[in-house]
Amino acid sequence: MAGTPDYVRFLPTTNEIWVSLPGTNRIEILDATSLAAMGSITLPAPPEGLTLDGARAYTNANGRVIAIDVARRLITAEWDTGCGFSHGFPQVDDQYGLAFGGCFSNGGVGVVTMQGKLRAGFEAGGGEAIVAYDPVRHHLYVRGDPGDTLDILATCSTGELGVLAKVSIPAEGHGASADDRGHVWVADATTGGVLRITDPFAATR
Repeated sequence: MAGTPDYVRFLPTTNEIWVSLPGTNRIEILDATSLAAMGSITLPAPPEGLTLDGARAYTNANGRVIAIDVARRLITAEWDTGCGFSHGFPQVDDQYGLAFGGCFSNGGVGVVTMQGKLRAGFEAGGGEAIVAYDPVRHHLYVRGDPGDTLDILATCSTGELGVLAKVSIPAEGHGASADDRGHVWVADATTGGVLRITDPFAATR
């Protein structure tokens, strides 16, 4: 690689590997079979996090969520989340037309429409934001690392947020993911394990 890799993602629809290189403000694209270079995308700032959903890819860059058309390998949108510096994996809700970007401090997250209008902000407290999302329930999960709570937030179609619950968790853990069965999985650095937390709340309308 022409720099130090940060995040690596496999795209099965095109048999590609996407690799973020913050030191060069780029995403490099490799053939998954041969690892031959296939192209690259230059970003306006160092990429932080990398999320692929098939047709699109998303990364954070200096307080903005960057949307990328996978087939054309072009930046199609930049949405300001209100964060001075970004952290974590950007999340999207296609049904509501919303994007979520984590912040580098205070467990912060910004909610912005895909037309670029900032709708809400929230701080879970603690350090760098770790964010996960359930697009079926329209629930956002946020923690700060370090930080000893996980916030379960309802997301309205207009982009506003409401706290459904605060769940006590170990103070350190640098990862979270939501599945399609009403669970959020949170890394626990104190044991080297993973916590499974059940979301008991109905979908937000």
